[in-house]
Amino acid sequence: MRKIDTNFVNLGVENPTVEGTLIEKSSMTIRNNVVGRYKLEQDDQTIVTVLGSTKIDDLLAQVPTGLYIKLSYLGDLSTSSGMKLKDVSLEVEEA
Repeated sequence: MRKIDTNFVNLGVENPTVEGTLIEKSSMTIRNNVVGRYKLEQDDQTIVTVLGSTKIDDLLAQVPTGLYIKLSYLGDLSTSSGMKLKDVSLEVEEA
């Protein structure tokens, strides 16, 4: 038997990439905002959870579960109102 423990991964300078098979897509409410919650099974069979953002949710909206993906943190962006957003890229392995 193997222990299943989901660890939250916060994409950023300390964790610039996360990759694995997208095994679950769901959502949760944080401070009255609905955000995506994505579980990935990594190559070593560790399951990690990535919380969505506007960019991550948009990127993963069209990706079905079962595909191998890689999310990469590209840096921070500032909106015209001065709000900071994380810029993220997505790579999807062809089925």
